[in-house]
Amino acid sequence: MHHFLSLPGHLVGLIRGRYDRLALSSQPSSDRIEPVGKYEKLLDQILHGASDAGIPFDALRRLLLRLGFIERIRGSHHVFRREGVAEKINLQKDGSKAKAYQVRQVRAIILRYNLRDET
Repeated sequence: MHHFLSLPGHLVGLIRGRYDRLALSSQPSSDRIEPVGKYEKLLDQILHGASDAGIPFDALRRLLLRLGFIERIRGSHHVFRREGVAEKINLQKDGSKAKAYQVRQVRAIILRYNLRDET
């Protein structure tokens, strides 16, 4: 049995296999890269349109970044642009959630430009 008592806590977890991405653990939680499964689940939720008012703002923001959009922030507005996409996406928080009508706009753009396969 190995003893890790002299190692810092984050190294103990790394050695024991609890952390698969030590470099990412130091990033702010809103910028962490999440497993592919979470993005696929979120994308399915958006495309099915069953709960537009329940989409977390930060998760939608990270999905758009993953889809290749560039984010610009002006006050409370997060504006996303992407080469090859004529429309810009403007998101605002509604508490911790994205506004439902903006989720519908994101869905329309994902479908119009066939961006689903790019996650």
